[in-house]
Amino acid sequence: MVSDILARSKLTPPKRISLTQKDMATVKHHWSLIQKWKFTFEESDDKTLLLTGLASVCGRVASVNDFMEFVKELGHFTGGETKPAFVKNVLASNACRYAIMFGDSLTHETCVELISSLSKCEFCFICAHGRPSVIPLIDMNKDVKQSSTIEARAHKDDTKVRDGNLRFGPKRVIRR
Repeated sequence: MVSDILARSKLTPPKRISLTQKDMATVKHHWSLIQKWKFTFEESDDKTLLLTGLASVCGRVASVNDFMEFVKELGHFTGGETKPAFVKNVLASNACRYAIMFGDSLTHETCVELISSLSKCEFCFICAHGRPSVIPLIDMNKDVKQSSTIEARAHKDDTKVRDGNLRFGPKRVIRR
């Protein structure tokens, strides 16, 4: 549920923040978007906010600096909606931390569900941090008989070619 992921954490005592005129204008212009991301505040005067609540994502609470970064980001933002960098970082970290890892044992049903889910992803071969999660070994659009290319890639990617078949190695067994 979204309420389990994103919550508001009360800031006790509230933190008084001085802003530039530009930053205050940004806060006023993006008031509802800032509130949507669970940051709460009151306007004290023309250049001061009283920050009363911070966003909490997956149990990690944002800092006052995270709030200020978001305000600065919104100052350069032209349209649509955006996520605070803090939210992106926590979600990316959790996505990788709880991902299926090498050596994990999966049932056939889990594999089918995983492939089905991946087929719906826009960037299914890239982790949440932007790193590639698979390495292509063979270009299916080229002639497979180009064994020198396959052998070169196999050596580079820590795979072995025996009798024209690719063998991945070394196999790692995890015992629990």
